[in-house]
Amino acid sequence: MSVPATPNHDQPVRELFRHRATRDGRAVVALRGMLMADGSATVEAEVHPPDAASQGAVLRRPYRFPSAEVALAFADEAVLCLEYLNCDVG
Repeated sequence: MSVPATPNHDQPVRELFRHRATRDGRAVVALRGMLMADGSATVEAEVHPPDAASQGAVLRRPYRFPSAEVALAFADEAVLCLEYLNCDVG
């Protein structure tokens, strides 16, 4: 007898966006938004410290949001801030 598989609601179902910010040719921030199986969204932030002593010490943190719309608003604000700080965002 087989048991139906239960969906894992913490698994991403699709990528919403991906942004990379650089300044003077160096990586500053990477943001990746994922829609989760339960309808929530997670933004994975990767921050590169600006000082040379921290080279390779990348800070990573996930941010969980109740919906894709809220995650997109967060990312839009972050991109706008990075642009104000003279970063190139793509």
